[in-house]
Amino acid sequence: MQKIKNNKLVLIIALLVSLLVVSPHLIFLQKTGPAFQGVYQSFSDDEVYYQARIAEVLRGNWSIGNPYIKEHQADPFLQPPVAEWIVAILVWITGLSVPVVTIIGDVFFVFFGFLFLFIIFKRITKKKTLSLVYTSIFFLLFVSTFGRPVSPQVTIFFLFAGLLLIYDIYFGQDGVGSRKRNLHLFFGLVVGLSLFISPYYWTTLLVLYGLTSLSKKALWFLPTFLPLGFLYGVFTLRSSDFSGYTDAMARFGLFNSHFPGSYTSIVLGLLTLIILLFARKILSQKDWWLSLCFVASIFILNWQNIITGQVIQFSSHYLLVTILFILFVLAIIHKTLIDKMFDRRIFSAGVVLLIVLFFVQLGEFEGLCNSTFHQKISSDLQEKKEVFDWLNQNTPKDSVVLTLGGDFDFLLPVYTHNNVYYNLYATLSVMPDSETENRWLLQNLFNPQIDATYITQHQRDFWMNRYIDSYYSKENRRKISASLTGDEYVPETQISPDLINDLFKRFKEYKSQPPITAIQTYNLDYVILSKEYPHYAYAKGMLDRSKSIKKQEIIGDMVVYSVTR
Repeated sequence: MQKIKNNKLVLIIALLVSLLVVSPHLIFLQKTGPAFQGVYQSFSDDEVYYQARIAEVLRGNWSIGNPYIKEHQADPFLQPPVAEWIVAILVWITGLSVPVVTIIGDVFFVFFGFLFLFIIFKRITKKKTLSLVYTSIFFLLFVSTFGRPVSPQVTIFFLFAGLLLIYDIYFGQDGVGSRKRNLHLFFGLVVGLSLFISPYYWTTLLVLYGLTSLSKKALWFLPTFLPLGFLYGVFTLRSSDFSGYTDAMARFGLFNSHFPGSYTSIVLGLLTLIILLFARKILSQKDWWLSLCFVASIFILNWQNIITGQVIQFSSHYLLVTILFILFVLAIIHKTLIDKMFDRRIFSAGVVLLIVLFFVQLGEFEGLCNSTFHQKISSDLQEKKEVFDWLNQNTPKDSVVLTLGGDFDFLLPVYTHNNVYYNLYATLSVMPDSETENRWLLQNLFNPQIDATYITQHQRDFWMNRYIDSYYSKENRRKISASLTGDEYVPETQISPDLINDLFKRFKEYKSQPPITAIQTYNLDYVILSKEYPHYAYAKGMLDRSKSIKKQEIIGDMVVYSVTR
């Protein structure tokens, strides 16, 4: 109880930050009022994707091979599923719905994540108020990011645990003897589990661990790390045996390039290095070495492709780690200045920065809520509840549903026990490009305006990041080369016209067949046609004329058809 009283301010600010994260949902509920029927609006990137993955675990598909496509449910995972297991267990224990638990997670996980990071800062700086300031700055900088369930809300705990262990192993006061060996073993366990959590965190931990151990060679983490590493390798090899593995990794954004990127993170790292060099004389040997390890990690993580040649999404996911390490370095310098100069103005500057940042983020969130909330959006979402209820009551589990219009196919695996015929997130699994292309083409048979231009404009719907990231990497190199040589920069075509023409040719072949015959290339049980579909009359005519389609139900502005084989 005394510890709670002593850290009352920390707990209050942690709660305020977590309430700031969840505030869009609270405002949504308040504005929707009595019309709310249990369907929530999404306010963060990929929120419904992670909710679908959690729901898939609850349906018994622990590998989360594909939470959308029936034929690929049992496939090996492309993204590690352990973080989703944790949330799924909470759903199972509480008996609440997946969306409700993920919204509660905005408060629960952020609150305890804030406290965890505060402990790390306090361990490093030995100053409570300073640690509170820097912890608050970090969470306020990424306040919208922490509104996303699973990643980083859950995954970040493994990063924090590893960082705390690294500090205790190499810079703590009691990391000696058998206790020190136990810390290494525990670190190996955390990193091993992180293999099944996020590649951005286990790589971060191993790089920092390797740097801090340069002067104190220790590999005591291996006994606990290697068994989990071996298990992860087995799963990865199993995934790589599937025909769509290489295609799937390309869709994720993996491409080969030794050219440096991540310029924002690198520039921030360079500025931090300059500040660190100026502060070198006032830092203790321990603080200097730790700060240097943090800065070196920034460069290694963001530019590892110079050696490995492997780039995934321009390493943009390392930005959060980059900012965190920069804040660690600044906090170390800040506390040293306070200790040596006893100048309260230095500390006051940090507090002022925190206050300004809080209100800036509060303003951004108010703008987010006001811009993304619209009465019609809320009303449309609540109207979908009747469709979800009908599907849950009248369709077998894992039935495949094709939606035309309404933009709710992403919600089906979250609010019903059904799968979908296809959507964008289905590309993030072990499927060959040929299948993602075919499914997209087939679901567009009811669109009379498909041509090569339309396919080019919507290529991300079936190729995701396959050509985007590699294209921009190549164009960045060409821009830099042109600026150095003085040549005129002329952008190249992102995708070969031959690829697009081949797809359009394939579409015309499908179009020459009866639509339901063609679309049943893959499993299909139901079609839901919404009046919001831009080509409603055209699609309705095609469906009504088909002998293998039966009108099953009319729900508001939507018609439900069942498909016979």
